[in-house]
Amino acid sequence: MGERATFTRMEDSTADDWRRIGAEFPAFASQLPDRLLAHLFHDVGDTLGCYNHFDIAAAVLKPFVSEPNLWMVQHHGIFQGYYFFHHIGLDREMRERFRGHPHFERTAEFCALYDNPAFDPKAETLPLAAFDPLVRRVCAQPKNSIYQAATSVTAPDGAARAAA
Repeated sequence: MGERATFTRMEDSTADDWRRIGAEFPAFASQLPDRLLAHLFHDVGDTLGCYNHFDIAAAVLKPFVSEPNLWMVQHHGIFQGYYFFHHIGLDREMRERFRGHPHFERTAEFCALYDNPAFDPKAETLPLAAFDPLVRRVCAQPKNSIYQAATSVTAPDGAARAAA
């Protein structure tokens, strides 16, 4: 860890303080894939938000995924309910309020393919390590972050890229 910022209130900070903080960001951001992979079992949000796992997962993924994928992650908790909500006193048709949305079918298909059989011990699965390169590639390319411009660096070859 390098030099620490000197302020105790943001309003008292200086550009030099933020330079110090920013200098730590690339190393911290580069560790995001490791933190995500450490939280994965079925769903990254389950470990941190047992009452709203889909909201947590969507918030984590928002800077990195397309709008259709974000919508799918954000709503899959309701869509997967089609398979079990009636057993716990909830409306299994809750997803129908989104019928007609451009991403309805995509989300229903995702849940049918991946959430519905998630508890099958005989299901064909890949080891978590198989996803490591994908997670690292996706996390290295934020698409939607207010900090994106402030954290961009120029690569040795002259191409701009996100600091990670």
